[in-house]
Parts: sequence; C-alpha cells; structure tokens
Amino acid sequence: MLRYLLILVVGCTLLTFAAKIGGRLFPSSLLIYFSRATDEDALYFLDIDHHLQVHLTPLEHYITPEWNIDGRFAYFSHEASNADVNVWDGGTITTIAQNLNVYDNSLTWNTDGRLAFLVSVGESFDIYMWDGTSTNNITQTPDLSEEALAWSADGRLAFRALRPNATDIYVWDGSTIANITQTATIYEDFPTWSLDGRLAFRVASENNTDIYVWERTSISNITQTPQADETLPVWSSDGRLAFLADNQGVWEVDVWDGVSLSNVSQMLTPMERRPTWGNDGRLAFTTQSDNDNDIYVWDGVSLANISQTPAESESVPIWGGNGHLIYEAANDIYVWDGVSTYNLTQTPDVEEYILSWWTP
Repeated sequence: MLRYLLILVVGCTLLTFAAKIGGRLFPSSLLIYFSRATDEDALYFLDIDHHLQVHLTPLEHYITPEWNIDGRFAYFSHEASNADVNVWDGGTITTIAQNLNVYDNSLTWNTDGRLAFLVSVGESFDIYMWDGTSTNNITQTPDLSEEALAWSADGRLAFRALRPNATDIYVWDGSTIANITQTATIYEDFPTWSLDGRLAFRVASENNTDIYVWERTSISNITQTPQADETLPVWSSDGRLAFLADNQGVWEVDVWDGVSLSNVSQMLTPMERRPTWGNDGRLAFTTQSDNDNDIYVWDGVSLANISQTPAESESVPIWGGNGHLIYEAANDIYVWDGVSTYNLTQTPDVEEYILSWWTP
C-alpha cells in the first residue's frame, strides 16, 4: 500500500511541478535536497532557474536519489528494513526491484541507461544491475563484498572487492569480471574512470598510499612519493587527474596532466578537501582551517576564493553541466554562477544538505 501511495504522491507532485514551469518535464537545473526541520525531515525539489520549490515525501520513505544524464531519476523507497528500487522517467514511476537490503548510497547510472547498485546478500554485498528491462545480480560472489561502483564511458563497470586482509579493483565488461590488481596484502580503493578509458585508483600499502592508473594492459604508479600519501583521485573531461596529497601533515590538491605533477593549492590551509572538476576544466575544492572553510576555484592558471565568508564555513562543492557551482554553507545551499553567489534556500534555522543536482 505504501508503495502505491508513494507513486501517487511523487508522480502527482512532479507533474504539478512540471506544469508550473511551462509544461516541461525536465527543468534546466533541478536540485534535490534534504531539509532537517523540527517537525519532519523531508526532501525538496528546487528548480534553480525558475525559483520554484516542491516538498516531497518524508525522508524515511524516499532516500538516496540519483539523476541520470538523460533526466531520469532513481531512488530507494524504504518499507521497514528493506527497500524498493524505483525509476522516474518524467511521467511514470517504475519499480525495478523490490524488498532488497540495499546499500543506501550505491545507485550509479551509466550514460547508456543501465543502473547499478549494491545489495546485501548473506555476509557481503553483490552488484545488481538494471538494463532497462530486468534486474540481475551480476557478481554473485559470496566470498567477496563489492563496493565503490564506477562506470566508464564505454560501459565497463569498475568496483572494489573486499576479501580478508586486502581489497582488489575489478572490472566487469558486460560479460566477464577481471581482477586487474591481484594483490595479496594491499588495499586498493576509489576507482574512477577518465573519458578515454583509463582507470585511476588509490593503492595503500603498509607505509604509504599512491595513485595508480590502469590502461587495459599496464598499471603505473603516477605519484611514487614515499614521503607523502595521496587519495581521492578525480578525472577532468580533458584527461587531467586531481587528487589530495598529504605533504608533511598538510593535505593539498595536486594535478597530474599525464606527464608531470603540479601543486594547485600551494598550502592555502592545513587541509584541502573534495576536489571536483567542472565540464569546462575548472577545479573546485574546499579549504579547511581551524575557524573557517572556503571554496576555491582553479581555472588552470590562478586560484580564486569564491566564498570569502569568515563567519561561515562552506563545503560540498558540486559542479553543474551549466558551469554553475553549488555548495552548502551555514545551513543553507548556495549557487555561484561564475560571477555572483546566491542563497537558494534562505532558511538559516533549518539544516539543508545537497543530495543530487541535475543539469542538461
């Protein structure tokens, strides 16, 4: 009964929302955020361009939303301890799997429309995939537990698999699964694909962590810094790789261009976090000091502090396809359009958190 009530409420809400913006089912910039009010935790849709907001269902029934590039929207709806997996295409909500013990933040779309997510099976997690027609367990590995899903542009799925005393990076090509690292006592994690099919990941040994890149037939250590630790690699659209590097206790942002490494942040604060690329090649990250967090943007040449708010702390920068940057600050959600910054929510007494942002 709850499932049908959710479909009715969400479906009517979204269609009403679309009608408000001139009949378009997919707004040009749509944000989903979580609001922690005193009476009820809830989700909201916010059309940034048209300043329209719609209240969705209570949080306990409707969580971990994820947009596909084509505008479809996937989410888990909980009933008791298990959940259904649902996809909304702009007019219809389809339940693609029911009554599963899912890993909440695991929904991962491929650009071709396939959807992968993690499900607890026995003592481990397996990868389930919906191909638009049916949902199947593609790993079925009771001796391994899969995590950290990452799709490549050509449809391969990389993931981390946990086993006793180590983890390995695996790649599924649509039919077979290959262990590309095969290390006995080393931990690998954070797999991430470049658009041209290279796979970067972190390798953690007993005394050091480095960033490695796999190119189908070979694996290279691109950092080779025994005096530093690197983590959280992320590719730009033009093939540069940014990551965090611990330089004598100070976390900085470094960039590898395929040949050499460069330090982008230059020890701005004791810690930089969350590097994220825009489609146009700009790099945003958060700086953290004792009293303040700020958002910086690097354009390939220079750095700019886009927040400059000593009384507030900013976090979670996320680029949109339109070149705008959203982030959280002082219980509200802000957007920076490249010139000016706007407060989207304007509710300082209510905590709000970004969940997902869709732009064409």
